Amino acid sequence: MECINGEWIMTGCAPGDPDRLKSLDELICLVRRIGFLPLFSNSIPGFSVEERVTAKQWWTEEEATDPWQWREILSDHPDITYGKFFNRSAGFVSKEWFPVFANYRRNGYDYDSLFEDDLASVKSKKIMDAFEMDDSCVGKSLLSSDLRSIAGKDESTLVQLQMQTYLVISGFRQRKNKRGEEYGWRLAVYETPETKWGQAYVTSSYSEDPGKSGERIFAQIKKYYPDSDDASIRKMLGIKWPGESIGPVKKKESKKPERKRIRAQELPWPENLITEIGLELVFPETKEYVNLSDDQMDGLSFVMRQLMERERVVLLLRYKEHKTLDVTAAYFNITRERVRQIIAKAIRKLRHESRVPYYRDGYQATLDNREEMKEQILTKLGENMRKIPLYELKLTVRTCNCLSRAGYTTLGEVAAADPETIKNVRNLGAKSYSEIQGILRGYGLWEKPDDGVGHTSR
Repeated sequence: MECINGEWIMTGCAPGDPDRLKSLDELICLVRRIGFLPLFSNSIPGFSVEERVTAKQWWTEEEATDPWQWREILSDHPDITYGKFFNRSAGFVSKEWFPVFANYRRNGYDYDSLFEDDLASVKSKKIMDAFEMDDSCVGKSLLSSDLRSIAGKDESTLVQLQMQTYLVISGFRQRKNKRGEEYGWRLAVYETPETKWGQAYVTSSYSEDPGKSGERIFAQIKKYYPDSDDASIRKMLGIKWPGESIGPVKKKESKKPERKRIRAQELPWPENLITEIGLELVFPETKEYVNLSDDQMDGLSFVMRQLMERERVVLLLRYKEHKTLDVTAAYFNITRERVRQIIAKAIRKLRHESRVPYYRDGYQATLDNREEMKEQILTKLGENMRKIPLYELKLTVRTCNCLSRAGYTTLGEVAAADPETIKNVRNLGAKSYSEIQGILRGYGLWEKPDDGVGHTSR
């Protein structure tokens, strides 16, 4: 494929070429026979779909003959996967050969181990976290538009994850609006190969040296293209030999003196956990750790008890007991990556503005502050407004019923209640909670924290 005067010209073959691919079935047979095949022409002559079809076959939108349509169909094939596997360019790899590619490209690393050893970027970690893999490394499928907020316009990280075989394209589909109707262009659907074929199968070649897997790939190419040399194969694969595509992330040079990075886990308890949560939340003025008071420790214990049991135990093992990821994962019989996800979720919960005051100001201090705030609210309401029944407020029937079942009958009772308690009223829901906020805001009872009066805005 060449760009001439701003127009892409496909290489193509002659209509009478005996090697020409005339149908999708012929392409499937070819990918299965060789094991892998680039979509576009490369440094190895003839080793691509582009050079086995005529130039006129492209972009006709005919499933029977258009290679651009074939790629969409094959991406969802049970025995073939599609992605940017060849020098950052698209192509196909069969199920039989994918474990060999995975071992060679990953250099024997699972992604969580790769990130643990500082060999992957933070952006790639955010992308992989978006797939929310479970204990078996099976995650969800995401449209390319879903990853745009993470990957941005620069898709180099997304391409790198495909080159390293941590992600594949598993299909193409349109986006859906709120009514469930499809619209727009058909977009790529990404998922992990473990989701497509299972972790045990994808990692089945991990026992082999990555260099040996690379030699097998080289030998397979030379079997069908004997005129290809090592340099051409390396250029086509787009990686160094053997298995050296994964390397430390290059960092911009800084004039500042280099400081040794201290991981939160290396600090003593509870400084390590507070550091992970964020010093600016606990110590907004100094942003430096100061030993917590007994009341602050009581507050930290209180918010820890609000977590799910597994989240709480994982945090205690990692930060209080200083256990490794492997030990923590073995305790629950899950993967290291799953442990990371549980920790991240628990930390997000501890950062919630309704929980921060307990370990920032102290447990008893927070309770006292809230009692004082309630008194201010009730004083501001006045005796008459305080007794306004719920049914006189402009609330929906559902919201009114939920509050009534929870024991709230007047405006004063709702206004004086803790926002977190109101939020957790059974069957209330986010929409009804927003409705209550609007009513209280209308009475001037839902103000910002700086005002010193009223509920904290959510």
